[in-house]
Parts: sequence; structure tokens; C-alpha cells
Amino acid sequence: MRWATLGAVGLLLAATAVLAQKPEEVEEKLLDQVNAYRAKKSLPKLETDDDLTAIAQEHARGMASADKFGDSGRDGRVWEGKGPADRIKAAGYKHLGFAENVGWNVNQKDPVAVMMKTWLASAQHYKNITTKEFTRTGIGAAKGKSGKWYFVQLFARPAEKAKAAKQVTMVVKLENRTKQTIAYRIDKSKFEVEAGKAVELTHTTSAAKPQIGVTWPGAKKEELFDLADKATFAFVEKDRDKYAFEKVDAKAAKLTMTVSLDNRTKQAVAFRVGTTKYKMEAGQKGQLSYTSSTPKVQLAVTWPGTEKEELFDMADKGSYAFVEKDKDKYAFEKAESK
Repeated sequence: MRWATLGAVGLLLAATAVLAQKPEEVEEKLLDQVNAYRAKKSLPKLETDDDLTAIAQEHARGMASADKFGDSGRDGRVWEGKGPADRIKAAGYKHLGFAENVGWNVNQKDPVAVMMKTWLASAQHYKNITTKEFTRTGIGAAKGKSGKWYFVQLFARPAEKAKAAKQVTMVVKLENRTKQTIAYRIDKSKFEVEAGKAVELTHTTSAAKPQIGVTWPGAKKEELFDLADKATFAFVEKDRDKYAFEKVDAKAAKLTMTVSLDNRTKQAVAFRVGTTKYKMEAGQKGQLSYTSSTPKVQLAVTWPGTEKEELFDMADKGSYAFVEKDKDKYAFEKAESK
């Protein structure tokens, strides 16, 4: 809810003995009297707002310098072609509602008491002083050469400032179980993880709900997935060119598998299972035991003369062979049991 209520009033009386007063003393006295009146009405006191004070003081001092109550001389709300809403906006003050009281008097022994009495006698000024929703105020008071005191009081309920976003550092493990390099993004940081490889990523973010944006092979648009701290996730290929991002159950039972490998080529063959690297010499045979929490274990082979890996599925207690199909053409095949 927003309020914007205004009031202007002036009072000219016969000359009386006037005590010399400083503007800051007058402003402080007016604040005390306004808060005292609010207390009588069981209303919370107004806190001084530096921004509102600066706006009010500039307005009051401008009128005092020209010794003129507003542009027209009769309405102090409009000064230099601007109304109170213009002045609030120009100062960049964010609020949920505001009001302004303006006024003047001359030849008064106690200009503050007279101003308060005049404002309280006016329905609109009274409303501004006693609005419960207002929590802040700014007061400006200045005296012109003619002896007139010009008063400006702003009331407001400031907009709540946004709280600084909390920074969270999260650690996640990502496993690429596909045969392709996967590109992904967290916030504005971009990454890639090669086929068959796993990475541990530490990332600090202010996002309330951290997400990873994945651009699947052959796709142009990214797909978003939620992340959780200290969790393991996997990029998997469900079907041909159909991919998914899945959370790996940390409590999944560990599976120990044993496979037989036979290098039937004339070259040494380098391969990897998980992050563990191996090498088999030409004609060498052997058994490999590997413990994994994933139901699908793959072997990544770097064939002689190549740099890119090729992924192959393996099954527990299976027998496999590295074979040379043609010159520099290799394959990984399930070996027939003899």
C-alpha cells in the first residue's frame, strides 16, 4: 500500500518578542513535539531518516533563501516546479508510502509550538502526523530575511532493503557415463567433462536453488537440473541420443566384478576403468577385478595411433578380447568361452 498525502499552511500574526534560534535546534524541537503527540495517541515514535532530512532541509532552505512560500508564494508544496513526489523520486528514496507537511509563520516567540498547533488544527496535516504506518521522518527548518520560519516535514515508510544473498559453497561429483563429451554450466561458469571421466567440482553460488545447465550432444538448448551439496550425479545415455542426468545413490551396494581380458593384437593397448588406467602388452592375457557402485561398468580404450577414447560395456565374469579387424582397425569383443 502506498500513501502520498500533502499539506501546506502559513500563519502571519502581530509582532512579538522572538528568541534567536538555530535551525537545527528548531528541527530537533519539532521532532520532539511530533513524537510526544504520537506517544499520546499510543503511536510508535518516528525515527530520523538522513535521506528524508536532506530532502526536507534543501526544500526549507531554498524557500528561506528566496523568502517565498513555494513558487506561487501561497503553496509551499511546489518549489522550483517540483512537488514532493518529484523530490522523493529525484533522491532515489524507495518507500511504501509518504506524506509531507509544509508551513511557515513569522513573529512568533515559539515558532515550533505555533507550527504544531496550526498543523494539528488541519485535518490533512493531523492525518500525516498520526498515520501509524509511517516509521521515518525528515525535518527541515530555515529562517528567511523577513523573519519567516519555513518548515518542511516528510513522513515515510521505507521499502525494505533486499538482504544480501547468502553465498554457499557446494561440492559435487559428476560422472560422465556416456560416450560423448558433455558441456554444462553452473551459474555463468562453463565446463566440459570427457566421455567416461569423473570430476569433483567445488562451486560458490548465491542461488537459492543451485542448478546445472546441461547441453546434451547434438542439442542447442540446455536442460536444467537441481544440484545438492556433497552428492554424486551421473550423465547417462538411456537410448540412442537420449540422455539423462541422475543422482547416484551414495548408499548403493558396491559391486566387485571380475573380467578376463585378452590382447589379441600386435600392439600394446591402453585402457581405463573408472579413473584407473591400465596397459596390456601384445598377446597378453589377464584378469581384472574392479569395484563399482554403478550397475553399468565401462571400459575406455585408447587404440594404438589414436588419442580419443572409445567406450565399451562390460559384464561381471565376462571374457573380452582386443582384436585387430583390419590394418589399424581395432575392436573390443566378447570372447567365446572355450
